[in-house]
Amino acid sequence: MEWEVFLLRFFSEHSRISDGIAAVPVLRDLTYSLTNMVSPYPPAEVPTSKAVEWIKRNKDNPFFLWIHYMDVHNPYLVREDLKDVGRFSYFFMEQYLVNRSQQGYRKREKITVDDKLRRVISTILEIYDRRISRIDANIGKLVDIIKGEGLSKETVLIFTSDHGQGFLEHGFYSHGAYFYEEILRAP
Repeated sequence: MEWEVFLLRFFSEHSRISDGIAAVPVLRDLTYSLTNMVSPYPPAEVPTSKAVEWIKRNKDNPFFLWIHYMDVHNPYLVREDLKDVGRFSYFFMEQYLVNRSQQGYRKREKITVDDKLRRVISTILEIYDRRISRIDANIGKLVDIIKGEGLSKETVLIFTSDHGQGFLEHGFYSHGAYFYEEILRAP
């Protein structure tokens, strides 16, 4: 068994240990900051502020601007979202769900989850919805800037996505070569 899979499974199955580690004040910030290594994506405010600055500098010339928000891309149980949940074990459980889904899909086996993993999925869905709201608010800021800079009549905004997200609707978590509506249906 690979070490990564072993550790994910161990800390997923032994939530008291991982939650206990994160409960020690000296280790709390270290454990949550380690989740940054899994999620290199900045929150929506970062690309929005860069886009606002760029629009203000380049508004006098025709332009094409691509803004790629990653807030609704997994992993969800990282950084401040994980800290708000207060269960460091949920980080490992989400990674375990991704890994188990990929293995299960290759073997044509849907994964089964217990009540503990169902609670993790429920928590992830709450975070997912909050992140959608955060992106919506940031897009609103961009629209306000475009209007404020007098660009609204000559600007076209296009919204799209490269894939959806599975939350065990068909026995798989995350996304991949799963040909189900929750993955394929994207604007």
